[in-house]
Amino acid sequence: MAWVRLKENEPIDSAIRRFKKQCEKAGILKELRKREHYEKPSVRRKKKAIAARNRVIRRTARNRVAWPSIDDSAMGPSWPLRRANDGVPDLCRCQDNSGAPKFVSVN
Repeated sequence: MAWVRLKENEPIDSAIRRFKKQCEKAGILKELRKREHYEKPSVRRKKKAIAARNRVIRRTARNRVAWPSIDDSAMGPSWPLRRANDGVPDLCRCQDNSGAPKFVSVN
């Protein structure tokens, strides 16, 4: 339960602002919206799975490797071949059966 005690000579606007901030920190409005209507357990599980999938998508999007564009003339026409002799294996991006990206060495 969030509550605010008025200070001496404090305007009501600042007290309301403090009260709203306390409610937001406590998560009262979020909880109220969540309990506004009954949610079946199957719907709850489905929402939980969707949220987990979205978390994974966001996490992989942050760690995604930037690939050069095909028409990138700054890299030259033989961009992967030019680096083949530096001792570091070149990686080829493929997809496995689940559709997830996987990297395979081409050297």
